[in-house]
Amino acid sequence: MRNYWTAIRPVNLAIVFASQIIIYLAFFEPLSTSGLILFLWPYKIYAFSFVTMGITAGGYLINDYFDFETDQINKKRKHGLKRIELLGAYYTIFFIGAGMSFWLAYEFGNLLYALIYLAAQGMLFCYASSLKSTILIGNVIVSLFTAGALWIFFIAEQQALDEFKVIHPGEYEAVRYNLLYIGFFIFLLNLIREIVKDIEDVYGDKASGLKTLVIAKGVRFSSAIVRLLSVVLL
Repeated sequence: MRNYWTAIRPVNLAIVFASQIIIYLAFFEPLSTSGLILFLWPYKIYAFSFVTMGITAGGYLINDYFDFETDQINKKRKHGLKRIELLGAYYTIFFIGAGMSFWLAYEFGNLLYALIYLAAQGMLFCYASSLKSTILIGNVIVSLFTAGALWIFFIAEQQALDEFKVIHPGEYEAVRYNLLYIGFFIFLLNLIREIVKDIEDVYGDKASGLKTLVIAKGVRFSSAIVRLLSVVLL
């Protein structure tokens, strides 16, 4: 059981959960004082965040599944799971998350919203199986998903936000700007992290036939990109 626990990166999942709850409490819960009805408040926000954690955990597991041999070369395997065990854990989390997402979509009154979950899991599967071996595309996709964990609230609370925009247009723009800014900051921070990881894993990635930015352009060029993004971040 410890191996499964390690494979889903519990610390990272806790950060995802806490980040969503904090952002929601900071920017959306106060809207209820204006008489607006929030879809996720007060209880569904926790189920919503668990679905996000499921997407994140599923991404870790399917990525480890496809990176099994590469991680052995890079000596990055911190769990003792076999490939078939990783796949089994992935499908277990996938179906649990799918069930919760369909319940939330049903409560929302639009089952099409459950397709967001399926699309997210599908995109992470494509990333792990093929897109991560492309120059920068995989890095950008993962970084967008990280920022999307906050931006998804624009969809979940769209009705309340539309009403808030009419009642308090100035405050609405402030909320919108702050969420976009925080999401963009997280996007850049994660993009830097992804490129640094590729620099660290360059030998294993090259042996596995991947074509990352580091392999295509070299460590020096990739390091320069990291420094440039760091300046933009500041």
